[in-house]
Amino acid sequence: MITKEDRKIIEAEIERLGRAWQAAQDRYAYSGSASTDRTMYKYQVLQNALENYLTGNADESKDKMISRQWDQLRRLKEAVDRRCRSGDLNNETYLELSRILYDT
Repeated sequence: MITKEDRKIIEAEIERLGRAWQAAQDRYAYSGSASTDRTMYKYQVLQNALENYLTGNADESKDKMISRQWDQLRRLKEAVDRRCRSGDLNNETYLELSRILYDT
């Protein structure tokens, strides 16, 4: 949970990075140097990361990952069931795997 003070600090840093990016872009317009280009990229990456943190995009990404893992677990359970029904797993192995899988 982000406190109001945390949010203020992060927003101030986002603004600072935006100003630094703009200053680097102004320098790049005159110099065209690769170093300035890398600096601009660094500022942009940091600014995006902080914005994603504030807006919860990182949480959405985690939710998607968890959803994929639950789907994989469901498919694994189905595969174990199929293997047992087909006779590829002995009963003892099936019971052990089932206890592990279904306790989740």
